[in-house]
Amino acid sequence: MTASSRLGLVRGWRGDRWRGGPGTPSPARGARRGGTAPTRFDVVRDVIRVESVVYKMLDKSAGYIKSKQFSSSTGAETEAAMTDLKSQGAVGWVLEPQDTRIAT
Repeated sequence: MTASSRLGLVRGWRGDRWRGGPGTPSPARGARRGGTAPTRFDVVRDVIRVESVVYKMLDKSAGYIKSKQFSSSTGAETEAAMTDLKSQGAVGWVLEPQDTRIAT
């Protein structure tokens, strides 16, 4: 068993093709199911920022803040959410960290 097969990498995968900073094009090829031959195209690297906090007003005085995931920006995003909700009239908050649903 090779390192590639243990990691589930496709045979012939070359990770060095995918290096570079945002805006760097990387050559790739792929085929659709039922397609005839692989198509060549460029994948352009970029930084994708995902909000880690969502929030809304529940009523005239209560705000709701949920952490979708934890990252280095979660604290600052939570603080910004509290400031925005306070400006909308919130005097209390319901905080929900990540996914707290109970499996049944």
